[in-house]
Amino acid sequence: MVIFTDLQVLFFHLFVALICITCPEAVDIAFANYRMLQSLGLLIAFASDGFMCVYSKLYFLIIMLVVSTMFYVLAEYRVRQIDNVVDDVFEEQTSINRSRVN
Repeated sequence: MVIFTDLQVLFFHLFVALICITCPEAVDIAFANYRMLQSLGLLIAFASDGFMCVYSKLYFLIIMLVVSTMFYVLAEYRVRQIDNVVDDVFEEQTSINRSRVN
């Protein structure tokens, strides 16, 4: 149980950092969307408790975990692409400023 709690805290901080990096101008809206989707997931889990067996729920949750992990990797990839473009522009601007000084 302690390992689960540690992993949950780790992933929460990763999501918070990703939200703050990808949506710096609308952080409150991004967090509202995050909490809404989290609540929707809890609602689906609670509503499916009465008519789905345990194995069906496990398969569904495993599929959702894989899909969400793929989207997380895609989001990280896009953030790194944006960071590389910003770094390239910064380097280009710095070299232009150095050439003007010399």
